[in-house]
Amino acid sequence: MDPSKEQSRSNCEQTWKAALETCREVLGEDDYDLIVDFENPDKAITAIKGLEDRYAQSPVSRVLKNIKPQLARLHKFDQTLRNITTKVDHLQKLLEAQNITQLNRTQARLAQSLSQLNVNGSGGPQQPDMNTLSVNTLPHQRNPTFYGRKELIREINSYLHAREGDPLIRSVAIWGTGGIGKSQIALEYAQQQWLAGTNVILWVASETEAEIAKSFNEAASRLDLPGYLETNTPDQNRFAVLQWLQRSGSVPWLLILDNVEDQKVLSENWPRTGNGSILVTCRSEILAASPAAVAIEIPAFTMSESGELIMNIMNRKNASEDENLAAHELSEKLGGLALAIDIVAKQIKTRKRFKTIRDFLPYYEQHYRTLHKRPKIGIFDPYYSKDIDTVWQTAFEHLEPDAARLMSLFCFMAPEGIPQWVLEPKGDVPTGWEFLKDPENFDKVKVELLDLSLIRINEETGLISLHRLTQQAFFDRMSEQERKDAFKVAFALLREAFPGRQGRSVRAIPKAKKALRIREASATDKNDLANGFSDVGYSSVAAYEAEQGLQYLEKALGIAEAAPEPDRYKVYNIDRFLRNHGRGNMLLGRYDEAKADFDKAEYYQPMIHGKNSHYDGE
Repeated sequence: MDPSKEQSRSNCEQTWKAALETCREVLGEDDYDLIVDFENPDKAITAIKGLEDRYAQSPVSRVLKNIKPQLARLHKFDQTLRNITTKVDHLQKLLEAQNITQLNRTQARLAQSLSQLNVNGSGGPQQPDMNTLSVNTLPHQRNPTFYGRKELIREINSYLHAREGDPLIRSVAIWGTGGIGKSQIALEYAQQQWLAGTNVILWVASETEAEIAKSFNEAASRLDLPGYLETNTPDQNRFAVLQWLQRSGSVPWLLILDNVEDQKVLSENWPRTGNGSILVTCRSEILAASPAAVAIEIPAFTMSESGELIMNIMNRKNASEDENLAAHELSEKLGGLALAIDIVAKQIKTRKRFKTIRDFLPYYEQHYRTLHKRPKIGIFDPYYSKDIDTVWQTAFEHLEPDAARLMSLFCFMAPEGIPQWVLEPKGDVPTGWEFLKDPENFDKVKVELLDLSLIRINEETGLISLHRLTQQAFFDRMSEQERKDAFKVAFALLREAFPGRQGRSVRAIPKAKKALRIREASATDKNDLANGFSDVGYSSVAAYEAEQGLQYLEKALGIAEAAPEPDRYKVYNIDRFLRNHGRGNMLLGRYDEAKADFDKAEYYQPMIHGKNSHYDGE
């Protein structure tokens, strides 16, 4: 016989024996007896025909029938090793589906079983040449406008850089709220490692099952792995890639699992060994804690960094001191969120209607919802396609009812430094808010918001905080009724938390009344008199004496509204009278009347303070 054919037969016989051993492991000893006499493919095919007659309903016979065509091709020496590997993998899945075995095979054992089928020689494919292997599946080229984060990248590298005595697998998870820049940091780190000589860098987009499957399919193809076929199932390619990572020897690799939302993604795609590093990006502080060895929170940019980044995006050099101050003011409104800074700065640059950032600020106050979306025409961003309003959309949509209510409550509080004891009601609560009185349920709700990185809790102080844009985005999607319900509960909680506080103007009421009596006595200036009524009314409302305050404010409004336009708004501070009247109605729970007051005040706002002015107090 031709020596090459003899070698091929030998390889096939070895492959067959390895397949039998794999079947023994999968089936267990009892079911394995059915095929124990299959010394070679010839006898196997003959026995299968008998099994089909004797065990027509047997799940084992159906499994064996499924691999019969493969056995025939193997006997003809014209089928590569990758197909027998595929069939054995399929055998395992069918057996598990039929409950033939209760064996819970770990990923490592599966990799070990599949590796039994790898043979080198004329009968099977060759492993990639490790000495010349150079593969990366990064989704983008290096971002030329990437800004800052040098210290963070150095910290990540200090944990992932291989050192003598370190574990073979090194891992870091970076976490933070949506839009903070986690993926961009991971991409910049990966590009730096590629330039530094890391042979293999694999990027696995991990937000959905479809993205994960696509990423592993690309990795298997680019690595040219034994067993890879375009017709393989996603699991087959995933197992092949993970097996290679675990058996790569001295070849260094970096695996990035980007935008992980579920612990299952980590447990199913985490190599158990190998000469590499793993970098995870996720929102959740809880998810980042395991199995990664180190978790690093990604903070927002500082005001100084944010202002500089805005100027960089807009190509503004040698800006005036006032322009730099305006950039810092805009940065404060955006809360140092990388995505927000990128989108809004590009909006200014694209629109070309504002000479300065100072000119842009009033427009932003009035049109922030539109400006939080990427320009449809103009600057295209290949690195991140989401808008500010959509970056938290998935998290918001999947909130349990109690978690959504707690978020709505936070919308009526300062976004930073919320004491947890303020959220503990002493009296009754409305229907649906009972979780506030149940410590165990309240803790579950907090954990849900933490897991989605919608809130943070300071470990030392216990204070709750959330990003101001997260707060604004959630408030914008609330219905009017949801806002009313949340405001009632927030107001009640704050009144309970500060029972002795009567308002910042409690001592001002007597002085305001005395000044009003003097004005009434002179009665020479109606505007002065209206302001006197307004001062008493505002002081009363601020002291939580709303009923009394409204009486004075209505007198101020009566004087102003008696005047014809434009004197009504040119002579009198009617917008201020209306806002204070609205605050009094809010305290009394008259929300429709309060909204009408605020809407009317907004009507007068541009007439009094200018076209692009906007009051953002309510």
